[in-house]
Amino acid sequence: MSSQNPGIDPAAFKHLVVPLGVVIGLGVAHLVRCVASYIEKRREVRFSLGHSLWTAVCFLFLIALWWNVWALRSIPGESWSYFVLIYLMVGPAAMFLAVALLVPSLPDDPPEGTAPGLRLDLGRHMDSACRHVFSSIAGAVLWLMITQTWLEGQELLTANRFFQSSAIVLLSIGVVWPSRRIATILGVVMLLLSGIAFGLLRQQFV
Repeated sequence: MSSQNPGIDPAAFKHLVVPLGVVIGLGVAHLVRCVASYIEKRREVRFSLGHSLWTAVCFLFLIALWWNVWALRSIPGESWSYFVLIYLMVGPAAMFLAVALLVPSLPDDPPEGTAPGLRLDLGRHMDSACRHVFSSIAGAVLWLMITQTWLEGQELLTANRFFQSSAIVLLSIGVVWPSRRIATILGVVMLLLSGIAFGLLRQQFV
């Protein structure tokens, strides 16, 4: 970090990023708690490959958002405002919404049309929720792109921007053509893109 852009005071930074960390942490906690309940009640849950892939994608995206929080320390103190703080809450909130829509709590009573003894069909749930889930994740990725270029001053044309743009395109395909097969294929591709992107991040900071 250069002397021309010393960033915000560390104590103030810790205070301002607390709500972002809380929302991201709640998303991770909800995801892990629900997955644990599925495993515990696995005889009453019908699993789906597409749903499992997107659950993993959401987990990685939550970690990516938390990783990016550290880069916010470079924002100069005079640039912080109520508007900036509200804006910065949008990305974590969008990912929390995606996780809440994708990974539901086990219902007390089986929904209508569910096979006897089955409390949750994750494939059917993915079919009904995928448009909203993909839209929320796409919003979070777009938020990350804007945050990195606008507030953090990163260059527009980078490898990260390529992966982020590719993710938005793939998510848009899922929104326009929602189906279990497309969701599964997109989940595989997104996991591969996420793995490559995380590899680049490791090379950048190690």
